[in-house]
Formats: sequence, structure tokens, C-alpha cells
Amino acid sequence: MESLIIGIILAIMILVLAGKVLRRTIIKNKQKISREANKEPWETADSMNDLFLEKAEGRSVINLLRTYNPGDMALLRSLLDSAEINTFVNFDAMNRLFPGISLGNHTDMILSIFEEDAAEAKLIVSAYLEEQRNHDPEKAASGIRNVAEAVLGQYVVPSGRNKTLPELLL
Repeated sequence: MESLIIGIILAIMILVLAGKVLRRTIIKNKQKISREANKEPWETADSMNDLFLEKAEGRSVINLLRTYNPGDMALLRSLLDSAEINTFVNFDAMNRLFPGISLGNHTDMILSIFEEDAAEAKLIVSAYLEEQRNHDPEKAASGIRNVAEAVLGQYVVPSGRNKTLPELLL
């Protein structure tokens, strides 16, 4: 009888410990998934650069475009990635400090691609630029944002019709 009670107590202790280990594992997995989902844009961009470098051996690379706006860069990289065109961003470190602000050639980012993808990439970027030129954002919202940036951040990121569009280098 005594050994049965000891066996039951041990079984309960093992179940409690197993439950705690399982709970801890589930919590760690949720945290990992949360960290992956909440990656900063440059962490995703860095992994895209790594993928580009893995495939670059012996291939000719050309510069496709220059932009100051990280939003344009992220969107264009996404469009090109969906067309299975690998990309690499040069000179994005300063732009992380002053996003969207044109400081001479100090905050520009250059998007590079493999030369064999140039024709398709040029079509995608040209279509994006044409859409941006024809897009007329609400002027009042742009003006309010520019005033808020000037007062709070002491700098202005051009928007609306004043926005600096990416420059196609091909």
C-alpha cells in the first residue's frame, strides 16, 4: 500500500514537471514567433542582402536605382522580390539615422541587382515610378505632417508633390 502511494505521488510530480516544461517551451516558442513578426525593417533587409550575396558568386551586378526614402526602398524591394529578383541595398546605414531626408549624397541608398534581371526590374520600377508621379495625395494631410515634423523633429521629409522619387539609374 505504501509503495502505491509513493508511486502515485511520483507520477503526479512527473506530470507537474512535464506540464511546466511544456508550458515553458510553448512560451519560448510564442516569444520567438513574436520576435520574428516584430523584426525591424533593416533586419529583414539584411537577410535579403545575405540571400543576394549567397547567389552572387561570379554574377555581374548593376545599380538599378537611388532613393532617399526607406518606404520606397522597402516597397520596391518587395515588388522585385515577388518577381524573384534578388536585390542588395548599399549605403543604407546613414539613411537609418535620417530616414527620408536628402542630405547631399550622404543619405541615399543604392539598390543593386544581377545584370540578367535588369530588363524585368526596369519595367517594375518604371511602373512604380509612373504610379507615384500620377498619385495626388491629400495636400492638407501632407502639409500638417510637414509642419509637425518641422516643429517636433526639426526637419522636414518631403511628401506629396514635393516627395523625392527614386531615381532609375539604368
